Order: sequence, then structure tokens, then C-alpha cells
Amino acid sequence: MLASTAQDVVISAAGEGKPLDVVIVGAPQCSDGIDNDRDGYTDLADPSCAGDRAGLEIGDSAGAQLVVRPELMSGNPSAYCGGLGLIDIEVAIDGPTATKLRFPCTTTAQTFTESLDPGDYTLSVAGLAANGKKLAVPALDADVTSFTLAPEGFRSVDLLADFTIASFLAPIEAGFSFSLALLSGPDELPFTTCTPEPGLVIDRARITVLDADLQVVPTAALRDGQNPPIVLDGVTTVPCAELGKIRDIQPLVWDDAPMAYEELYLRIEAYAAGSDEPCYGNGDDPTPTAPNASLAIELPRIAFDGACAEMTDP
Repeated sequence: MLASTAQDVVISAAGEGKPLDVVIVGAPQCSDGIDNDRDGYTDLADPSCAGDRAGLEIGDSAGAQLVVRPELMSGNPSAYCGGLGLIDIEVAIDGPTATKLRFPCTTTAQTFTESLDPGDYTLSVAGLAANGKKLAVPALDADVTSFTLAPEGFRSVDLLADFTIASFLAPIEAGFSFSLALLSGPDELPFTTCTPEPGLVIDRARITVLDADLQVVPTAALRDGQNPPIVLDGVTTVPCAELGKIRDIQPLVWDDAPMAYEELYLRIEAYAAGSDEPCYGNGDDPTPTAPNASLAIELPRIAFDGACAEMTDP
């Protein structure tokens, strides 16, 4: 035996005048100092060696790679983790090797590789508040979250976790804010002034909050400083001079129950003096909003005739 390498030397032929036929045989797995089956145990410390230095390390460890793809309100661009009260996201792995993975709330995909014992597994995801309590439990694809690992097997799981309003365990009561600018053309700079074009004066705007069916939410109201809130009933208008600052919509209830809202949109139409037709507006593409969102809305020009005719065509 070569002590320096723990290898055996076998002489298969010998005799006077004959060359030696030497074969160097590697040490058995149970005495080579290597964790051959990568189960965390080496040589005689590995149960599969059973005390036999000439034995083999035959492990049954398995593994999985988890790719977790969080979404907020099905990809709503106005939603963000803090606005929904989500601080961390937790992935629970239930099965022979039970563990939990936690990471700060994000919409960036997260990848984990875990060593697991063979057996049946189930995955679940939860959104956590600052105190560590569950705020939301998104519905997951059962065909993805339940799987079986064979000995020495490997499974790759791509998991979409959509934190919709319906996934929250309690209603969210929150408003949102917005700022307004007027955009006269695709190559023009947005203006916060009420005179975006020479000779054109925008004197008022109609602001409406819409539900998932794009119907007016009659209980929505605009906070108005020390004055009573302005009810946004789809008829009332607000002077343009009052829109040159960040404005707040009073809290509404976000939930999947009746009298609450899973989706809300903000529609704004800006009118010139003496006109019943909006010169600027997003009526064809209202802005999606979310709890505690801060919206920077640029209203495109949509009319050129009548009181809006003073604008120069792009």
C-alpha cells in the first residue's frame, strides 16, 4: 500500500527477467477521505459504509432548485411591497426535510438550491408583515408545488407567487396619491402649468376613480386640506390651479369581498375654459393604482377642435 495516497499496489506478474506489471488501485470509497455521495458524511462516518473500510458510500440524498417569482397584484406597475405592507416573503418546504426560506419582499426572481432527503414534498409561500406575521398567502399551481424526490434525484421548480388582493388575509384600507402633468405631444415636455400651449387655458379637471369594470366608484373622494373632501362622483370638477401639487385620494377598502375593490383605476380629464370636451385625458387608458401608490400621471392631448384648437398639431 502507498501510505501517502491510501492506494493499493497490485503486482500481477513477477519473475527473473520479467518486468513487473504494476496496477495502482484507488482506495475504497469508505477510506479515501472523500464524501463521494455528497451526503455530508465521509468514510466510516457515512452510515452506508457500515464500518467497512473497503465499502462504498452509497448515499440517498436528493436536491431541488427553487426559482421563486413574486408578483404584486398580477404585475400592477403601481403596486409595491411597502404599500401592501409586505416586508418579507417566506417559502416553506414541507416533507422529509422541512425548512423555510425567507427573503426581503421583491419582484425580482430568487433562486435557491437545497439538499433534501428523498420523499414527497409540498411548497407554500406567504407574505410577512414587519412583525413576522402572515399577511398574504398567494394561490400556487398545485402541479408545481407538490413533487416527489427519488434517492439521488433532483427537481427544478419554477414557482410564480402572485400577491393579489384576494391573497391577503385581511382587507387593506388605503388611499393613494397622484401628481398631474399635461403632455401636448410625444416629443414635448410635460407641463404642470394650466397654460400648456399659447392661447390655451385649462381651467378644470374631472377626476374619477374606476373599479375593475371601469365604472365610477361613487364613494371615492379627494382630500382637500382643512376643507371637507371633494366627492369624485364623475360629475364634479376641480380647478386646474388646485392640481399643481400632489393630491391624495381618501382611503378605500381593498378586498375580494362585496363593497370592496380588487382593482382600481384613476381617470383624469382636463378641460379648457368654456369647453365640454376634454383637451387632455387618459379616458381610453386609465391609470392602474394600488394601495398607498404614488402616481405621476402625464395626460396626453386628445382633442384639437373647439376650445382646444389653439394647440399646435404635433
